[in-house]
Formats: sequence, C-alpha cells, structure tokens
Amino acid sequence: MSKPYFTGLNEVLRNLNKEIVALKQRTTAGLWEAGLEVKRRSMELTPVDTGNLRASHYTIAYPGSAGPVVEIGLTAAYAPFVHERLELKHPVGQAKFLETALMETPIIEILERAAKEGL
Repeated sequence: MSKPYFTGLNEVLRNLNKEIVALKQRTTAGLWEAGLEVKRRSMELTPVDTGNLRASHYTIAYPGSAGPVVEIGLTAAYAPFVHERLELKHPVGQAKFLETALMETPIIEILERAAKEGL
C-alpha cells in the first residue's frame, strides 16, 4: 500500500497565510472604523467650556499580543473628573460621555461591514 501524495501543498499554505494576513488587516480596519465612530460620538457628548477637553480625544490602532487593538481616550488630565462627576450639570454635553458613546456605537455591525467590504 502506497502513502498518499499531495501536490501543491506549498501553494495552499501560501494562499492560506495570505488570507490570514488579509483577515487581520480587515479586522484592524474594522476596529479602526469603530474606534473613530466611538470617538466622534464621544466628542458630541463631551461637555464644552474652552473646547480643550473635546479636542483632547484620540484614537490609535496598534498590534497587540492577541491581535489588533484600538485605543480611544482623552489626553486632558482632568478628563476622568469631568467624565465621572454625575452630579455636575453641563450646559453642553454630559458626564459619562465616552462610556455612553461606547455603549451606543454598533461595534459588531462595523466589524461585520469591514469584513464583508474587505476594508
């Protein structure tokens, strides 16, 4: 009885690896798009006095040990105080602006769209 023999295995592996890289890129693009959407909504909800807090929003993407990561945050040192003080009433904006934006943004839909569209 002879052993099975496969041809083209190297080509199959090469193509599989290309697809894995492409999937990671689409996932990163989807995460980036979701991050920008959360940031946009958070900026709309951010209280405004001088505009510094609203302008301090940022979104960055980078490769993590378990896959791509998107970080959304604010650089203003006082951002946590404004975010967490529920008792303060703001003429413009609200407390929990970043948390609310994260909860309102349909992240799964954005990732699915990115995967489908091949972003």
